[in-house]
Amino acid sequence: MLPQADTLHTFAEVGVGIAGFAGIVAVVDRRVGRRAENAADPLAVLLIASLGVVLFAFIPEWVASANVPTDIVWRASNGLFGAYRLAYLGIILLSAGRPPVGFQGRLALTVGAGLGGLHLVAAAGVLTEFHYFIYLSGLIWGLGVSVSNFARLLLGAAHSGPAA
Repeated sequence: MLPQADTLHTFAEVGVGIAGFAGIVAVVDRRVGRRAENAADPLAVLLIASLGVVLFAFIPEWVASANVPTDIVWRASNGLFGAYRLAYLGIILLSAGRPPVGFQGRLALTVGAGLGGLHLVAAAGVLTEFHYFIYLSGLIWGLGVSVSNFARLLLGAAHSGPAA
């Protein structure tokens, strides 16, 4: 077992908690299925991000179970995480139908793409002393995206009133 496994499991637990609470908000707010035209659905973004954190919190442990050196564990894990991150951003952009609007949207896209690239650089064997930190940064960013979209769902539920 990796020495960092407890930390990674904590990230998984937080990701599951956020996804669960989002389900409760979705049930309470019957209008979650309706969204503005050309806008990414905050529930879908939240679920992809939080469940991605859950999955990727366990990837290093699964790779380590193959009895490979720790360096290979973090390189492989960062490579998978980088590919996921870039695919995730592509899915979000395609579902929205347009590039993000405003400073917050552009910042999220830039940081997300930058982290995806950083994961891939780490997977290539560069920055070996920072593999674990880069991996944790990706998990933290995923939780941040989840929490911000959870807040969007809560604010939408609070302002939507009773569903018709």
